[in-house]
Amino acid sequence: MICFTHPDLARASRSAGTISGGGGTWRTDYVPPRFPVPGAETFPVPQAFSIEQSPASTSLPHFHDEDQFQVIPEGEGTLGRHSVGAISIHYTNRQTAYGPIVAGKGGLTYFTLRQIATKGIWYLGEGARPERDAPKRQETVGPIPVKSAQALKDLQNAQTEELIAAHADGLASWLVRVPAGASVAAPVHPQGTGRYILVINGTMHLDGQELPAFTPVFVSHDEPNIALRAGNGGLEVLVLQYPGGDRVLQRKCRPLSAQGPMAKHGPQQAPR
Repeated sequence: MICFTHPDLARASRSAGTISGGGGTWRTDYVPPRFPVPGAETFPVPQAFSIEQSPASTSLPHFHDEDQFQVIPEGEGTLGRHSVGAISIHYTNRQTAYGPIVAGKGGLTYFTLRQIATKGIWYLGEGARPERDAPKRQETVGPIPVKSAQALKDLQNAQTEELIAAHADGLASWLVRVPAGASVAAPVHPQGTGRYILVINGTMHLDGQELPAFTPVFVSHDEPNIALRAGNGGLEVLVLQYPGGDRVLQRKCRPLSAQGPMAKHGPQQAPR
């Protein structure tokens, strides 16, 4: 399974909302989830969207039902104790709380990337929380500099940098640079599961389309080989791999009606 939406088409889904700690948001869906029908459960069910937080807005500390990566393509602010900006990566195991996410004076944009879709969200200190059955874990990396357009176009050899050192269960992330017109295999950890390929600079050719920054592409665990093919200006991508093992592989996406609560702090809060 390979899933993506060209940004030109995804922009039609952009909608306004509010954020839990105060302020406005705009949400754009890049991989809308296809939740299973009642009585069925499936793995994976990818979900990718971006959230634009207005300047000085706050998303209160919370956690979700499923493992997720978040990538910040632009803006600046703080995520918990970490200063973040373009390009930063944040990973959390399911049931690991994070935040607050506080946008700086120019606002803050981030992608939320999951291989198992969820609408469930639990704010800390509010109501009952599910019994913990997943270990706490989070990683924050960045900001990561990207090459100038000319430097990327002049690149002669492919480069791969490890951003999140590979964990035993396959959690890992890499930055890959590909010379103009060239193609290289995306890195993969054999113990992991699905990956997101996020274009962050230049363009990538895939399925007859030229994908610009910032396009998230989900690649399921049963698609071990995917080529990163650069456009005429070269290519820089993040490769974000989810952990594997029984904790992940035995967990399946449930129908929407069986999902966890969507708590709201405002009448128009965008689903997370």
